[in-house]
Amino acid sequence: MPLATSKIELLEKLSKAYVNRDTEFDAITPDLERQKGIEGEVSCYDIVAYQIGWGKLLLGWEKSELAGKIPKMPAAGYQWNQLGDLANSFYR
Repeated sequence: MPLATSKIELLEKLSKAYVNRDTEFDAITPDLERQKGIEGEVSCYDIVAYQIGWGKLLLGWEKSELAGKIPKMPAAGYQWNQLGDLANSFYR
């Protein structure tokens, strides 16, 4: 998917992605919400945790930059070659 080139386009893409994911999740019954098997052996809960985890990191990077600091990327205690471990920290 090409990157958005404007704020309006970004908001449209985010809205569309949200609606698509929400529709997918509506079809999942509560007893299956934590069952692994979606997109690489994760659960619905894991997907939401992943999105929240990266969202928090992005906000933290921006906060650091606005304060004139260099953000720890991708996250404190993690290197770019440890993204699997970082994702697992989101799931926990």
